[in-house]
Amino acid sequence: MFNQINALATNKQQTVFAVGDITGQVIIFKDIFNPKLQYKIKTSSKITKLSFSPYGNYLAVFSKDNCYVYDLENPKNRFKMYEGFYKEDCTTFHNNWSKAYVLDGVGEVIVFDQSYIVNKNKFREKIIDCEKIISSIDSDSRSLIQYIEDIENILK
Repeated sequence: MFNQINALATNKQQTVFAVGDITGQVIIFKDIFNPKLQYKIKTSSKITKLSFSPYGNYLAVFSKDNCYVYDLENPKNRFKMYEGFYKEDCTTFHNNWSKAYVLDGVGEVIVFDQSYIVNKNKFREKIIDCEKIISSIDSDSRSLIQYIEDIENILK
């Protein structure tokens, strides 16, 4: 099932765990005490680290080349992060996912504020910052916050 395992993580609730190997395979299991296969993921390079989000609903999969975040409700939904940065094997997130730490190829650590991913108020602040940039280009555009509120009202 696995080649050499080099990454293992469990969510804080200890209801799900994931295992990654040197071939880029990640297997997610439900129920730590009676493991049941939930999903298999294949990436293009060896897995260096796995990290569950604070509420356990997302899994970050780190490799030398990329960082992918998977939605555990639908693992086919993945989001590629920090593409284009040369990364050594030790890219990681803070335990509450508010920061990402990327070691670049010259030995410097780049710190990214990603608190907007896990904090709704920070997310809205980030959207407002983006709106300022957009409105400087197109003053007739509809507010991004308005779109988000429309979507939230539909989903209620």
